[in-house]
Amino acid sequence: MSKESKVPVYDVESITTLPPIEAIRARPHMYIGRTDVAGLHHLPKEIIDNSIDEALAGFCNKITVTLLKDDEEGAIEITDNGRGIPCGINSKGIEVLEEMFTTTHSGGKFNNDAYEVSGGLHGVGTTIVNALSDYCVITSKRDGKIHQLEFLDAKSQGLKEIGKTKETGTIVKFKPSASRFEECTFDYAFIKEYLTEKAYLNPTVTFVLHDLRTNDYDEIKKNGLVDLLDDMTSGHKYLSETCSVKTKTNDVTMEVHLRFMNSSETLIKSFANSIPTVQGGSHLEATNRALCDVINMLGIKMGVVRKEEPLRVPDIKDGLGLIIAVKYPKIAYESQTKDKLSVAAIYKDVLSTLNDDPMKAFKKIGNDVALEKMGTLASELCRLDNLKDIIKRFVDIRDRKEHVKSAKAAGSNNKNVRLNPNIKEASSKNPWEKEVFIVEGDSAGGTAGSARNLITQAIVKLRGKIENVTKSNVKDVYSSVSLVNMIHAVGTGCGLDFDINKLKYHKIIILTDADLDGAHIRSLIINFFWRFMPQLLIGGYVYIVEPPLYGIKDNRSGKIYYAYSRAEMLAIIEEHLKDRSYSITRFKGLGEMNASQLKDTAMNPATRRLIQLTVDPDMTEEEINKRMDDIFAKDVEYRKEMMADVLEERRFLARSQD
Repeated sequence: MSKESKVPVYDVESITTLPPIEAIRARPHMYIGRTDVAGLHHLPKEIIDNSIDEALAGFCNKITVTLLKDDEEGAIEITDNGRGIPCGINSKGIEVLEEMFTTTHSGGKFNNDAYEVSGGLHGVGTTIVNALSDYCVITSKRDGKIHQLEFLDAKSQGLKEIGKTKETGTIVKFKPSASRFEECTFDYAFIKEYLTEKAYLNPTVTFVLHDLRTNDYDEIKKNGLVDLLDDMTSGHKYLSETCSVKTKTNDVTMEVHLRFMNSSETLIKSFANSIPTVQGGSHLEATNRALCDVINMLGIKMGVVRKEEPLRVPDIKDGLGLIIAVKYPKIAYESQTKDKLSVAAIYKDVLSTLNDDPMKAFKKIGNDVALEKMGTLASELCRLDNLKDIIKRFVDIRDRKEHVKSAKAAGSNNKNVRLNPNIKEASSKNPWEKEVFIVEGDSAGGTAGSARNLITQAIVKLRGKIENVTKSNVKDVYSSVSLVNMIHAVGTGCGLDFDINKLKYHKIIILTDADLDGAHIRSLIINFFWRFMPQLLIGGYVYIVEPPLYGIKDNRSGKIYYAYSRAEMLAIIEEHLKDRSYSITRFKGLGEMNASQLKDTAMNPATRRLIQLTVDPDMTEEEINKRMDDIFAKDVEYRKEMMADVLEERRFLARSQD
């Protein structure tokens, strides 16, 4: 018989409170994130950041980091020439230096008396270092005296005065405990990278790194964050010079530097009180939103961003190099690792400062945009001569991604064409001899299918309404069955994915009724081609079949004459059927024709009337777009009234006979 399981006891004695040192040792991940090499290097960061706080306060201009060897192998020493840590008994009867390294939430940064801004906030960092080290020695030079306090396994050996000095500063030497870390060897390159980043943020400070193990030595001094941006983006082709904004709003001091690159990479660094915030936070979120808002407003005014389709923050990331650094007295992070800033006031101040309603600064002068009293970020962007091209690049990249996504959703693989009942392909493999008819309606589509040459002629039947794509995006296009069928049949893709080398038919023939509704459908197809596949029009691949309005049959011989206007019909009667019996058929639609009639009037190259559409070389793309917008942005009735004039006007689309 097995022993009865012991029931855990949970009573008042189960509740314990750990002293700070024991709490840190019990749960180190809570304080340093991890206990591998990354966690190991968090310890010197805590001490270095305290030295940098002295620099931010204006009392330190040199910080030295030394990696020790021999008996002290594995130890590290950080020295600064700041004010030194105060030593002595405070009003509560506690030795302050010992308190700083053995308790949590102790230090000089909980009010603004000693530090206006600082990276250290929680009063925890020095205690973490002590708790996770075999030994920790603190030397303070202050008030003409040198005091030293040593901890062995976090136990104080007592504060000692060890000499006199005219210098000031602090030295912290410690050796991380091998029992608490998976790896205890400091990496020179890692620390150098960290110090270099700090040098950019603190151009008044010289950083020295010396490795006694290898005798490697570096003295690091930089000229500010513009240098950091240059180094970050080196090796990339620049699309712009650097745009910089430096302001102070309320208690937030802000510095932003950015440039645009011809790259798919996004290179961003953010800092708060000289601490790298690798996960971003309030300041970066506000900067991203402000930049996106300003780019949208400028882009809309320049005519490259549609108001209905504004760019989003992810859309402006390709090729963006950005640095944002803020300083704020009441800084707050999401954790002790300080990877992410969390201050609502900073978000509000950064956003309002950068996004200073730039649209109120615009004044239209002809086709140019003049600026007056522009918000700082907008002013910097508008200094760029190629800003319009940069914004258009963001729009193009966004659209390309949407194209790819929508094309996949629509199943744009050409294999689907063979299974599509609305597409009947030609069997020839030679694009030069093939033509595809875009036919309106099931009835006409069926008749055309019977009348076609199976080798060289393909049919695409339009099902349902043809969309006016003037304000459509690629997602809208791929949601239309008729437009997707046209894209699949032609084979080139559309928009940014268009590839003329994949064109399967060198004649794309629009076949619609001869009445006003047919002309309207025809115009909507042409509008689609211009908006999303303009190379088809520019290259002269698009044609219109001019269907007849009348069929005049000689009742004696059975011969049929076709007329394309009433005047032509009367002329045919006068010339060929005078004093003969004849009958007249008025064709209201293609569906009223039989296969033989449709073949003679639309599909037989020898007898049909075919009109080629090409773009007038004397008109610019902007002029054509404006004319298209004038026509297709208005209501249907206006468009129908204009249709006949638009299709005939040679300044818009030049026409030549087949």
